[in-house]
Amino acid sequence: MSIPTNLISYTSKQEQELFSQTLVRLEGREGSVVLNVDYEMTRVRGSEVHKHRVPPVERSWSRAPGAAIQDSVVAIQQHWSDCLHEDKAPETAGTDNLKTLELVLAPMTRLCVEYLISQK
Repeated sequence: MSIPTNLISYTSKQEQELFSQTLVRLEGREGSVVLNVDYEMTRVRGSEVHKHRVPPVERSWSRAPGAAIQDSVVAIQQHWSDCLHEDKAPETAGTDNLKTLELVLAPMTRLCVEYLISQK
């Protein structure tokens, strides 16, 4: 039995394609920071609101829309190189990526199992 392809997706159709942007919202007791579409960052603290754009570095060899991903590759490789030279542990590791993948795949797996059970 196959699972219908419209049951789950990590590439669903959107009104506006945002790949490769990552939208983030951080909230705290004192305020919030939001990284929104087109790299617009809004910081709110009390009654103060500050907005500014924080686009990725565009390299001579990068192309939109992948500039953010390509710039992050340069940044993480620089970080790893610095850690090797300074004999310290990097901030991220493969185990972090596996945990993230587990968080993403767990709900998808559950949906698939529930679908298969419902088809009996």
